[in-house]
Amino acid sequence: MNLKETELNHILNFKQLEKLFKNYSLTSGLDVALYDVSGEEQLCVRNPGSICEYGKGYFPCGVSISHSGKKASELGSAYIYETPCGLIMCITPLIVEEDVLGYITTGPVVLWEKDEFFVEEFRKNCEKSGFLADKSGFDLNSIRQIDCKSMTSVAETLTMLIKYMLQEE
Repeated sequence: MNLKETELNHILNFKQLEKLFKNYSLTSGLDVALYDVSGEEQLCVRNPGSICEYGKGYFPCGVSISHSGKKASELGSAYIYETPCGLIMCITPLIVEEDVLGYITTGPVVLWEKDEFFVEEFRKNCEKSGFLADKSGFDLNSIRQIDCKSMTSVAETLTMLIKYMLQEE
């Protein structure tokens, strides 16, 4: 069986994975999603009002996910990166028998104070992609702010959960 050419839903138990994602999201307060190696979303659990839902179709997230996923694969562990709108995400590669099958992301968050500078930068980043945050109904307060240590902990927790799940599968 060539794992690289097999669809993720034939390798992973999506029912179990969705339950894990829902519990992880509820506990962490963060979105979590599964992507194939090309950056196409396969399964996700998002918080209400997530920028990822509002900005769907505007931001080149698939390209960012694919690129960051390759970096994570090189490291063999979670990788923390900046999204096209300037927020922070964590990506973890799904590696089975040395093959990278996809990626799991979590976030988005802000690792610094949500001051006027942040708001202005966020709006500029959104406008570059054609997304007008102010006119979309998106609530900037819905973006979770955490510190670097907590983001690293979130990344490590997600990595351990994924490795455990892959061993079970």
